[in-house]
Amino acid sequence: PRRNAATLAVLAAADRVIAVGAADPISLARFLRIYPEALEHITTDRVEVVINRVRRAVAGVGDAHILRTLERFGGIRDAPLVPDDRDALD
Repeated sequence: PRRNAATLAVLAAADRVIAVGAADPISLARFLRIYPEALEHITTDRVEVVINRVRRAVAGVGDAHILRTLERFGGIRDAPLVPDDRDALD
């Protein structure tokens, strides 16, 4: 069996999928690379993308840049951006 066979089976059986990626440049690039492959295995049209851990001080870019990157390279529009608020989590 494939290494990710269980993940692909769950995606195929899901009624709704929430795809979560992180906002740092490396994580965002990885997310955009695997997102199209995941869509090949999803049978529902209810897929939502959420980008978390948005830290403007680290990324050096604003929300608009992240949203443009998602749209340009992934065709993803209006993804919610969740800030990395470590104080609130503590």
